[in-house]
Amino acid sequence: MKFIIIADTFVFLFNSLNLKQIRFIGAILVFDVTQRSSFQGVTKWYQEIKGYACDKIQIALVANKIDIDGKRIITTDEVQKIAKENDLAYFETSGKTGQNVDTLFETMAQTILQRIESGEIDTSLEMYGIKVGPGIANVQKQQKSQQDSQNLKLQTGYQPPLKNKKQEGCC
Repeated sequence: MKFIIIADTFVFLFNSLNLKQIRFIGAILVFDVTQRSSFQGVTKWYQEIKGYACDKIQIALVANKIDIDGKRIITTDEVQKIAKENDLAYFETSGKTGQNVDTLFETMAQTILQRIESGEIDTSLEMYGIKVGPGIANVQKQQKSQQDSQNLKLQTGYQPPLKNKKQEGCC
């Protein structure tokens, strides 16, 4: 089993990893559908990740090499059972053909982003390993400003003057 950690634009690949030193919000467990030993390692790696990761981690279980006809040993039913028991997202991919690889990464990113936007994941807490860039920070600041403005209207009835509007009358 190998770990891939994607941070900013860097991809790190590890055969083994000291998980105590790394903070992460997402993990992808990949196994080879043509090798039983690869699939058997999934449970061990899942337990290790759960032992060190935050409680909000998003984990995907990925069956790889689905393009190799006639050599598949691990059935979809076997994998779905493990995925369901452990509340894991499940994908079948081919690194060789690229089948479902984009879908895997896009779905993981979208799921984590939705959890951030819903407030389930607080990006200000370092334990999640998320660094917010200036683009997101500006959007969050604008949203908070709009909320504050709305709350002010509700509490006081005060409405700030509209900008760039011509005033009517003589002045």
